[in-house]
Amino acid sequence: MGLYLYGSLVWGDFDREISDIDLLAVTSTGINNKEFDALKIMHDEFVVTHKEWEDRIEVAYVSQQALKTFKDRNSQIAVVSPGEPFHFKDAGKDWLINWYLIREKGVTLFGPSPQSIIPLISKEEFIQGVKDQVIKWREWVTHEKHSRKYQFYLYPSYAGLSRFNQDQSSLEGYMAACLPTR
Repeated sequence: MGLYLYGSLVWGDFDREISDIDLLAVTSTGINNKEFDALKIMHDEFVVTHKEWEDRIEVAYVSQQALKTFKDRNSQIAVVSPGEPFHFKDAGKDWLINWYLIREKGVTLFGPSPQSIIPLISKEEFIQGVKDQVIKWREWVTHEKHSRKYQFYLYPSYAGLSRFNQDQSSLEGYMAACLPTR
């Protein structure tokens, strides 16, 4: 149905040495086991032939129905991302940050505009989603704060909020209040 690019490559702060490529692949139906196996082989073969991109590609395969209903219920999606193998997972409102950023700033590589397939997400919903994620991640960050994986999880929240040109000190103050100290 559609393929969308987002993340640092779109926002202009891509670092060729460490950044990943972020993609959303919207499907007409959910990914079944046979399709999952074929996609896994494709991702594995890509890494073999392009070693420099190992652990630096993130693709979420999401059905159109899952995008329409993510605010109300979780749906199964297939994901490959830095630090994680290709796998199925449940996704719902916890993916609001990604869907917002794709809807507002994503680049359409193929298919309809992201605005036509991702429901409207208000600025207030987005900010609340970021706050919810920061609180949720607080315990996790305590154990992972020096890992590369940590950077990939917090970056979308920071980048998204900074796009609103909010007062930097209030954003930093909020993050400092939510995140653990050393």
